[in-house]
Amino acid sequence: HRFLYIHISTMMCIRALTAIFLLSLHEKVAFAFPGGAGSCVAGPAVGGFHLSRPQTTGSLSEGEFEVLLNGAPLTVSEVANFPLGEIANLTLRATGETEFLGYLLRLNLFDDDTMALTPDSTGQVSGLCDAQLVSSSTHTNADPKAAVTSMLDTDVLTELTLDVTVVVRNIPESSVWYHSTYTIRQANTQGCSICGDGREVTAPDEIFAFPGQPTVPCGELESAGENGMIPVERCQFLEPLLDVCECREVNAKGCSVCGDGLQVTAPDEVFAFPGQPAVPCGDLEIAGENGQIPLAQCPFLPPLLTVCECAPITAAPVSPAPVVMPPTTSMPVMIDTPAPASACGSRNDACTLPSDCCSNACQRRPGSLEGECLSSKSANKAGQKLGGARGGAGGGNQAKR
Repeated sequence: HRFLYIHISTMMCIRALTAIFLLSLHEKVAFAFPGGAGSCVAGPAVGGFHLSRPQTTGSLSEGEFEVLLNGAPLTVSEVANFPLGEIANLTLRATGETEFLGYLLRLNLFDDDTMALTPDSTGQVSGLCDAQLVSSSTHTNADPKAAVTSMLDTDVLTELTLDVTVVVRNIPESSVWYHSTYTIRQANTQGCSICGDGREVTAPDEIFAFPGQPTVPCGELESAGENGMIPVERCQFLEPLLDVCECREVNAKGCSVCGDGLQVTAPDEVFAFPGQPAVPCGDLEIAGENGQIPLAQCPFLPPLLTVCECAPITAAPVSPAPVVMPPTTSMPVMIDTPAPASACGSRNDACTLPSDCCSNACQRRPGSLEGECLSSKSANKAGQKLGGARGGAGGGNQAKR
């Protein structure tokens, strides 16, 4: 009988404890157990006795607590980036004099069968979160704590939700706890084009799917690359797989880096922008005109291009075409003079002036362009007559003078 009584009592205790545990899971509560969080749920990880007692609660900042990502405080309203390919540090700490007894950092990520969060020596992974394939870090005792740190190591590129719950006190008289939710993501500092340099997605609403990865619209995937959420080497890997996204050459029409109606007047000056290679202003202008700069980026450039000395485009001066006056020529005057001698045919052969066919001289017939060839004697006499006529004319003029 004694053995049976002990057995029955033991079974009742086991059933009672099992019922309490199952009830806690059903209500999605996390008791401030001394050995770690009592469950792994999204949102505030408190319930049960915490909620049945007078409560003091709010955000972490209201309780004078904060979470640091690589030393920078997280805020609930902004997405925080951490370097791609590097191990990041997540630190939960008190900013005032109040310390905390229990905590749970819950990250909606389980990376490659290993926990993305690795607690320091004062913490541990929550077994309940581990069973749900959720990364976590929780306390190992109920001693007061001013700060705890966990390492974050993952290559997952989507935005991650980090729930942080802190328990300050949980006694019959009161329950004091605080909770905040943050969004974090990995990012590289330069960004990349998933379609390749000089190309862009033209079907942003199409869905890209890859085995083992969540599906994502092409436009969101492109934004992830530009915002540094995809490693550069993975961008190069994606390029040949994006048929569904319909990648095309960027900005076939081109744009003006100075703005409409303006042009670079200092092409040899060098334009530099943080995180981008320096480039001569002239090369930058040509890149815009050739469509190598996305249209969405051109409007942001003019205020930054002071070194390029943008100025209104001025048309080159148009000089009037030279007026060529045709040469004025007088009508030809027919002068009845003997033709000069030319070598050609024999005497009495027909000839045509000014030279043709005569071996000695071609004498023009009066009133005609034709003449007849002269013999050598006749040619000499014609020359003497012509010379005498000219001499006589000269002598007469001299006599008159």
